[in-house]
Amino acid sequence: MPDTWVTDLQHFLNESGSIAPPSGPARKLAEHFTAIVAEMSADLGEIDGFKKVPCRRRPERRRCEGLIESWINPETGEICWQCPKCGDNGYIQNWEGTMWDLTDAPSSH
Repeated sequence: MPDTWVTDLQHFLNESGSIAPPSGPARKLAEHFTAIVAEMSADLGEIDGFKKVPCRRRPERRRCEGLIESWINPETGEICWQCPKCGDNGYIQNWEGTMWDLTDAPSSH
């Protein structure tokens, strides 16, 4: 059964705005969520060529081959994401203004 992750990105960051957990599973989870933020905000900032984020789930101990699909909830501003293969999904809030927020990055056009 897929998980639904309700994430406040600020909980994974230190005072300087970097990923707080130095290593281990918490670090990998933080890197997964920040990759989703970067990919989604790159789309919003119209930055071309940003790779889709691979799913991190391992159903039946096999790596899911899905790529994360993401969008913005227009009512809340949260990033909503889902793996179309395994159904893993979630919401990321408080991502705006982090170093992974690429909405104001210079366009590659």
